[in-house]
Amino acid sequence: MVSHILLAVLCCAAIVQDLKTRKIRNLFNVCSALLALICVLITGETTWKDVLPGFLSAFLSGILLWKLGAIRAGDAKFLWTAGIVKGVRAYWMSLAYMILAGGVMAFGIMLFKRDFRQRYRRLWLYIKGIFLSRKYDRYEPEDPQEFPFSLAIGVGCMAEWLLRFL
Repeated sequence: MVSHILLAVLCCAAIVQDLKTRKIRNLFNVCSALLALICVLITGETTWKDVLPGFLSAFLSGILLWKLGAIRAGDAKFLWTAGIVKGVRAYWMSLAYMILAGGVMAFGIMLFKRDFRQRYRRLWLYIKGIFLSRKYDRYEPEDPQEFPFSLAIGVGCMAEWLLRFL
């Protein structure tokens, strides 16, 4: 419980930092991961059997999502904190909720800007180009990310924690 409250506070701090600077700084990511590790070990809420695979899962999935261009590097590093606090099983559920929240936010932006057809046409041409050329190129949207993915990370982490009680 204490580590999840700490995670909520760190998520809020990451969201504020991401909104202000459009980045989550490396120092913040390392300090938050260390703070989460210390908190988890002191409270005993998660065992080493969950902490290490949780961190590794967050590390590898963060690199994969960053390489695909789905998230930025600071977001990928902030996933470490979620992996440490959540443990391996809960982290994967949280990641699913994060991706779902990010998709809902992106869909909302498309509806709000009324350029749904244009964006999906561009995405379709990108996917078609990958299959026809058999070569992967990183997807670069016309506009840089319009909302911080740290918001989706926070929503995903809290959704997983709240849904435990249902």
